[in-house]
Amino acid sequence: METAVQMKMYTLTKREFLIVFAAFFGCFFVTVIIGAAGPAVLGTDTQHLGVDWTRQPPNPITPNKVTIHGKSTPGWSAFSQELWLACTIINGGFRKGDGSHRLSFSLRVEQVEGLKEAGKWHTLFKGIKNYTHHRKLSCAEQCEQFMVLHLGYVDSQQYKVSFSLEHTSNLSLVTNMTFKWQYFNSQFTQLEIWFRFIFVISTFVSAFLFMQSLQSFAVGDWSIEQK
Repeated sequence: METAVQMKMYTLTKREFLIVFAAFFGCFFVTVIIGAAGPAVLGTDTQHLGVDWTRQPPNPITPNKVTIHGKSTPGWSAFSQELWLACTIINGGFRKGDGSHRLSFSLRVEQVEGLKEAGKWHTLFKGIKNYTHHRKLSCAEQCEQFMVLHLGYVDSQQYKVSFSLEHTSNLSLVTNMTFKWQYFNSQFTQLEIWFRFIFVISTFVSAFLFMQSLQSFAVGDWSIEQK
């Protein structure tokens, strides 16, 4: 039978055992309190846009098409991590008590632009066919919220998004839209980075102290787990 260095956990007294568990639950409750009292995970910017059909240029190919232009608020950075753009259609043609109606259309992201530090707008996406999706919404006074765009990273201070709605006969009933820009709160991102940094340092310190405690024993006495 292999003879190995006996680990400290096998010789803990009842008092030391309780201290270990108390320290664990204490750290757990501290993280819960920091999470509850800390900054919100997501930040949200809401914008309202009126759709004026009298100003929409006529299009003989797709007469039932409207192009929407949305512009985010400035001040974003890499700490925002990701970006979601959701939209809610406020249906001016349906009134309360009329019941639920279905609104179907094709959503296409025409162009996405980003504002860099130099103050110039750069085109990130333009006319990509893969960004065309068909949506079916249930509408009463307003329609269900639908996702327009999701960016996996944020590298610009501000964004402009142009997208079109087409292929529906009820599109003229759309009179108002609400944009909801969602992103990770920069303060939450900084808190997350500090937490990761502290735990990485704690891991290296614990590993170093563990190795130092084994230096007084021959390597041949180490168990497989200790090696």
